[in-house]
Amino acid sequence: MFNLFSNPTTSVDVHQQKSRYINGMRKRSRWERRETTAFPLLNTKQGGELHHKIFWKTSNRFSTSSPRDFSDLPQELVTKIGASLSYGNLKAASLVCKSWCDALRPARKAMKYKEYERWGKQFKQGLCGFLPNIHNALKMFLKAAEYGSTRAMVDAGLIYWKRGEKDKACVLYRRAAELGDRNAQFNLGLSYVPVQPPPEEAIKWLSLAAFQGHAGAQYQLAHCLRQGGNMEEAAGWCLRAAEGGYVRAMYNVSMCYKYGEGLVQCDHQARKWMKLAADCGHSKAQDYVLHHQKVYSIV
Repeated sequence: MFNLFSNPTTSVDVHQQKSRYINGMRKRSRWERRETTAFPLLNTKQGGELHHKIFWKTSNRFSTSSPRDFSDLPQELVTKIGASLSYGNLKAASLVCKSWCDALRPARKAMKYKEYERWGKQFKQGLCGFLPNIHNALKMFLKAAEYGSTRAMVDAGLIYWKRGEKDKACVLYRRAAELGDRNAQFNLGLSYVPVQPPPEEAIKWLSLAAFQGHAGAQYQLAHCLRQGGNMEEAAGWCLRAAEGGYVRAMYNVSMCYKYGEGLVQCDHQARKWMKLAADCGHSKAQDYVLHHQKVYSIV
């Protein structure tokens, strides 16, 4: 019997229409969400300047009035944000817009030389599956030095120094020292110490490193000043090095307190620093404490 109120379409057609409607709504909502993002979600592995141009050309399709558009942020703020990102996230953030790319360029440069530094240390020490290869380590350190890494300059200088190429080592030490690296200042000053008496260049660079808290530089500066006859200043720097944990300085400070050279004579302070030096493994201090056990048993 024919039903006047029945739908002329079959149940299969109804189901197909319903599914098409649902799929259409899904596609529509998906593309609407993409249009409200700050930048298109393309494959960041393509890389290169061409990829940056693609992002900047397509950025006009997106509304600048969107609350998610961060292209107008100050460059100082963008730089602070980039300082906390990993290298991969830093590259992704650089694709937001040209202003972000420009603001994050120093951070990308700094992150790049950290990569070379890490690879250089892995080649030097044979870490993380890398076979020890001093040639490759030097190559990585020199690349990091080209980006301005003072630590890489010092590491490359150490390799040159061990090879006997001291002129190349001193060139790298000087570059890093002039940029304020205290380890480079110490190594550069130490390179002048074998000359007797130590020249003013040695005093200059050791002083700069010593004022930055380098214990080894403080001890070597005290040694140079002692050779120059300035006992009080030498003893003062030696004491600062001992307080910084430099073991040889502890032993020398003990001698200064014992004989009153540059410091006020004090047997208690002499025993204290001698005991500390012995506990830290100084062989002469250990022998001295061993031969005076009765005295040091009450320290």
